[in-house]
Amino acid sequence: RDLAQWMALIDSQTFAHRNDMIDWLRQMGLTFAKASRLERIHHNGGRPLYGEKPAAKPHAEVAVAPAAKPIPAAPPAVKPPPPVATPRTPAPVPPTAPPIAATPAADLASFLAKAKGYRPLAELLIRNIRATVPATAIVVHDTHIDLGARTVFAALAVTSKDIRLSLALGDHPFEGELKRLHLPGAGPALTHTVVISDARRVDANLMALVVRAAKTVNS
Repeated sequence: RDLAQWMALIDSQTFAHRNDMIDWLRQMGLTFAKASRLERIHHNGGRPLYGEKPAAKPHAEVAVAPAAKPIPAAPPAVKPPPPVATPRTPAPVPPTAPPIAATPAADLASFLAKAKGYRPLAELLIRNIRATVPATAIVVHDTHIDLGARTVFAALAVTSKDIRLSLALGDHPFEGELKRLHLPGAGPALTHTVVISDARRVDANLMALVVRAAKTVNS
């Protein structure tokens, strides 16, 4: 992500304290130094910090000298993934079945507690899926959760070791991180599974597969 994308992602969250933002950024895979730098840039209104004045008192926050003119952010150190041609949301599909009845949020929170340290990653994945396919409802089962609108197109299983996302991809090839794994209790249409243990895996490529799965079950 470039600087603007990081600022937009931070704006989508709610943090009680600045340290909460740093902790969350570290869970996203950043080092403490980079997470702290992004937190300070966000606190500075999204403007990069190009110059500083010494603090008047020990432990006081560093005052940032405002730039005379906006200066473009430095290019990211890591080359971002290539853009995905697949649209972020599937084309509208005529309804063929009643909407899925979503499970109460309290039941979802209880299910995600099984992920322990991976719970923030599971919540990030669910937020991204719902943003990509806005009509997504969640139904909690003992072994997994189903995600769908009128038809289930994905299922999610969580443990303290990893997160597994199964998708209805039909005859899509099993390549890269797509495995021929079936989640216990999930529907037979969910053919491909991705094992996720890093927030960096929740990217545009994965969301393109989610869109493809939603279209597959509604085609």
